Amino acid sequence: MTAREIAAGLGVPYEQLTGDLSSVNYSSIRAGLVEFRRRVEALQHNVVVHQFCRPVWRRFVTTEYLAGRLEAPGFERDPEPYLSASWLPPKVEWVDPLKDVQAEILAIGAGLMSRRQAVAARL
Repeated sequence: MTAREIAAGLGVPYEQLTGDLSSVNYSSIRAGLVEFRRRVEALQHNVVVHQFCRPVWRRFVTTEYLAGRLEAPGFERDPEPYLSASWLPPKVEWVDPLKDVQAEILAIGAGLMSRRQAVAARL
């Protein structure tokens, strides 16, 4: 099997799998990375956050409250404010930071992202 076939089977760009950048240009590498990163973000959100982080967080908060180690007024009446959390994966670095900053500014202006989300994603 060739490295290209392996990369295709894994859903990973060939260049990411091998580190071989000899046959790419700026546009092709960016297009491949954008699609790959979309898939990774979907996995992070749908698998890691929803199937792992959220249940662990909910169990942790509930256990700490029931053990008396967490002061949470009104927890029995409405636990959601204590059980909910914002999960922001770390921001990945792009090839063109200027365009990324401009895109963030546009997203904030359009109400698609808050300033807090933009700052948190940079950490």
